[in-house]
Amino acid sequence: MNIREKKNEWRDNIRALVMFLILCAAAAAIGCDGGTDGGGGNGSGPGIDIETGGTLAPEPETFFYVEGGTERQTLDLYRINGVSTPRPALVWFHGGGWVINSKENIEGIAFDIAEAGGFQLISVGYRLVGQGAEDWPGIIREVKSAVRWIKP
Repeated sequence: MNIREKKNEWRDNIRALVMFLILCAAAAAIGCDGGTDGGGGNGSGPGIDIETGGTLAPEPETFFYVEGGTERQTLDLYRINGVSTPRPALVWFHGGGWVINSKENIEGIAFDIAEAGGFQLISVGYRLVGQGAEDWPGIIREVKSAVRWIKP
């Protein structure tokens, strides 16, 4: 295995770990600890059953999270189908160091984790440095606006 292959393997492992940690945080937020607490259900609390699984919609719904925003100030919501209760969401911010990439570049593992857990999937777009965004800390403020839109 050459150096490039090792770097790619490490990058993929780190991405998988980050997605796992995000999923764990989301599960903790809804009270799904995976243990048995004697309360019945699936171990997530007294008598609470959390429905998992489902299928993400093949095409997202796109929303502007800034009034009068640009095309880059949108987010894509992939709704989960096949579950009957309201669902939490997994939020994806694309990489690229604030200078490259877009919300359309979602790793396949994000879709896999969202479907396995029965989560909605939200991919957030934001303006990049040199493309109309105020440099630091303006870009962070923009991402915070998206989070505020998601969680009113």
